[in-house]
Amino acid sequence: MNEQDIEKFDPTVAELTRMVEVTKGITATDLTDKAQLDIVHKNRIALKGARVKIEKKGKELREDAILYQKKVIAKEKELIGIIEPEEDRLKAIEEEAEQLSIRQERMEKLPARIERLRDIGVEASDDFLLTLDSTAFEAYFNEQVAKKNEADRLKAEADQRMKDEENRKALAEKEKALFEAQEKADADKRANEAEASRLQAEKDARKREDKAREEERAKAAEDARRAEIERVEREKRQAEEAARKQEEEAAKLAKREEYKKFRAELGWTEETKGDFKEEKTEETVVLWRKVGTFKL
Repeated sequence: MNEQDIEKFDPTVAELTRMVEVTKGITATDLTDKAQLDIVHKNRIALKGARVKIEKKGKELREDAILYQKKVIAKEKELIGIIEPEEDRLKAIEEEAEQLSIRQERMEKLPARIERLRDIGVEASDDFLLTLDSTAFEAYFNEQVAKKNEADRLKAEADQRMKDEENRKALAEKEKALFEAQEKADADKRANEAEASRLQAEKDARKREDKAREEERAKAAEDARRAEIERVEREKRQAEEAARKQEEEAAKLAKREEYKKFRAELGWTEETKGDFKEEKTEETVVLWRKVGTFKL
């Protein structure tokens, strides 16, 4: 293998240099502009295609001779070194555009995320939330919910202990008050008031249930009324469509009768139809008749 074999690489240094000179002028001023990104992508793919072609040719040449391998590799690196930085630059533009797209998508979800966290009493910075994909955010949200639930549980236990202590004191006072008639009378009064409150609560509950049932009945009646209106309208449309088709069929039948009369007036019959010829257009029918035959 000689020096000329190395020049079998295609494309050549000059061609690659020209290719890179063209792509160096490609930039993306707006990473959300699909047309600009398509130009970046197409040119990067072109550079990649040239690189792959060079690598493939380099492999073929390396297989010819071990001694020639170092020269081939050097030439391969030289050629790839021309285009690879530009390929990497264009790839970086695409990657930056992809990251921008991901950030914009998360920006759209940001208000909903903030609202969900605020509902459980958690504040988080925008920058932190934008670093989380959907899975990571749900994990973070669930973690905060668990923390809130634990805090609520601990508070509820503390409140219950306080309430138990208060009940204990109240019981002691009540036991003492049992020895006095007035205290007993007060206790009876409280019991009567509690019963009256319970009865009122039951009455209110029944009223709410009655109202709910009435609303359900009204809704069912409204749904039935609307269904009936839709049925009537549907049957009306069907009747109108049937009438239209009937009119069209009657018009076609009348037209056929007019055509039969037209032919009869011109002398067309089953016996003479061989003397006639029809010529049809989109809107008319011309009837030609043979007027005579001359025998030579």
